[in-house]
Parts: sequence; structure tokens; C-alpha cells
Amino acid sequence: MDLQTQKLSLIEEVLHVQNSELLEKVAAYLHQLTHPDDHSLDDLLDDLPPMPTRGAAELKTRLEQSRREMANGQGIPHEQVKALMQARFQS
Repeated sequence: MDLQTQKLSLIEEVLHVQNSELLEKVAAYLHQLTHPDDHSLDDLLDDLPPMPTRGAAELKTRLEQSRREMANGQGIPHEQVKALMQARFQS
């Protein structure tokens, strides 16, 4: 699909949106993607829906597993993940 066809397809999708809140989110997201210097990745992530609520026992188990993995040198530090995500979504 060429660029012009992609644009027209996106415009058609937007024309069918009936929810003004959704349309505002789409417009804000598009602006963030096309003007990366105006916003940080944190601003974009703040608009994502919350993760489903987990039980306390499951959260405790996952936290303990994460701590063990970090103690064993596994996992990726937060700053490295943040840099990877910024590079991916600002390209």
C-alpha cells in the first residue's frame, strides 16, 4: 500500500469514530508521534489504560521472582528499557 492510500485509509477510520474522547486521544497520540521533541515517552505512557488488577498474592510472587532475577544478574535495568522504548517509539 502506498503512502497516499495509507493516509486515505487512516482518514476513513477517523471519520467513523463517534467518540470524542477517543478522537482526542488519537489526535494527541498522533501529535506525540509526529512531534517527539514536544513530549516525553512518560506523557504517552500516562495515557495508556491501567493494567488489570492482580491479587496481592500474585503480585508478591512476581515481585519476589523479579528480585531473585535481578540478584542473579538477569533482567534489564529501568534506564536501559526506557532508552529502548524511546528509540522504538520516536523513530
